[in-house]
Amino acid sequence: MVSNSSHMQGEKPPCFSRQIYPGYLESCKKCEDGALQSSQEETMNILVGLFKIAKKNVLGSWQSVCSKFEFLIASPSAARAHILGVALPGSPKKQRVSPMYHGSLFSLYLCLQVAGAFQIQGPHEPVVAVLGGEAELPCFLSSHQSAENMQISWSRSLSSQIVHLYKDGSDQPGEVMEEYSGRTKLVRDAISKGIVVLRILNIQTFDDGQYYCGFQHGSFYSDTLIELKVAALGSAPHFHMEVTETRETQLECKSEGWFPKPKVQWINSQGEEIPPVSEFQTQDQDGLFHVTTFLLFRDSAKANTTCSIWNPILNQKKEGQVSIAVAEPFIFHQVITGGTVFLSLLILSAVIAIGLHLYKKRQGARKGKDILLFNI
Repeated sequence: MVSNSSHMQGEKPPCFSRQIYPGYLESCKKCEDGALQSSQEETMNILVGLFKIAKKNVLGSWQSVCSKFEFLIASPSAARAHILGVALPGSPKKQRVSPMYHGSLFSLYLCLQVAGAFQIQGPHEPVVAVLGGEAELPCFLSSHQSAENMQISWSRSLSSQIVHLYKDGSDQPGEVMEEYSGRTKLVRDAISKGIVVLRILNIQTFDDGQYYCGFQHGSFYSDTLIELKVAALGSAPHFHMEVTETRETQLECKSEGWFPKPKVQWINSQGEEIPPVSEFQTQDQDGLFHVTTFLLFRDSAKANTTCSIWNPILNQKKEGQVSIAVAEPFIFHQVITGGTVFLSLLILSAVIAIGLHLYKKRQGARKGKDILLFNI
């Protein structure tokens, strides 16, 4: 325990530079009414002091300490309790704050209260929307304070890709991406409680992905990440069957208009999956997937075969069934050839027999005529 404390001398937790220190330093500079007007060095000392106390209680990595500290600062009542010496969450012992830090830490707590520090929350699971329909992405302040005078923004992965902006008490349609112009609405029925909902109309495939919901009050900004999954069910499978040059039967199954990329299966009458000979999936200019898959039959068969196409987001599928009755090509060829030859020979024999009969009859008639003329 002593070695850990000595190792921490002068050490700054990793989340300082990334998250906690810059934001709260800026907030403290704007505090009023006697709250702490801290220099960078003083603020750093205060934060490091609180982190050391947290480190002794948590006995974990800096990552876990950062997590505990963020929780304390986000929850003003918890922060005040711990500044006054109540045990940290998960610690069985109470840790008193050193008197030299007591006044400064309490001032820091007041500073954070005045600055209006808050956290943003959204749904833990992805929001699912059907192509052409609507999507609602909820977002709210954990403190449930009013957000009427805050700036609320919705953006894609880049901050410049604004989907919707609420500022100075009204929407700002002129600052949003062209793709979302006229397709979004901020539902503000519960904005006085810090709750807003972004409604996206006429859902398209490019709406699929991540969205940042951000609240800004003065210089303090916080956001949360929400994922939207777009899904579309394609057409029912349709079939085409033909005999190849090698006298094999090829069965084709096609379907169009899926999103995201669907899963395709061939299933026989016993419910067993049949591996396809080939499968192709293409994506059109609207982002929709079209699938074509093939089966090849080499032997004689009489069975029902099912082509199943499944959307993994909606957990829904479309199926088509076709009855296969294929004779073995080689045997089929022998039967047809033998029958044709036999029939041809039979017809030829009949023609020859009839011809000979007519010829003999004509010859007999001519001889009878010659004898009659001679007698005359």
